[in-house]
Amino acid sequence: MRLHVAEIEEAAVLVNALRELLTRELAVVDDAQSHVVSLLWGERESEEGEEADEWEEQAYAELLFFLRAWTGQDPRREVTILGHGLVELSEEAFRRAS
Repeated sequence: MRLHVAEIEEAAVLVNALRELLTRELAVVDDAQSHVVSLLWGERESEEGEEADEWEEQAYAELLFFLRAWTGQDPRREVTILGHGLVELSEEAFRRAS
C-alpha cells in the first residue's frame, strides 16, 4: 500500500506509528524523507478455521480504521491512498525489504 501524507514531518510520525502497530504482520515501512509512505506485509499462516482472504480483508479494514483515527481532524495528517493490492514477491526480495 502506498500512502501520501500532507506534511513530511507527519509522514515520519505515521511511519513510527505503523511500525509499532504492524509488527505482528511483518510490516516494512519506507522511511524516506518524503510525503509517501509504503507498506508491505507478507502472507501469514491462517489460524485454524480462518481463511487467508478473510484475514486480508480484516487486516485492510483495521488498517483503514487506524489511518482514519490517526488522521483525525488534523489537515497536516491528511492521508491519501495512492495504491494498494497484492504484489508477488519472492521470499528473497521480501527478506531484503524487511
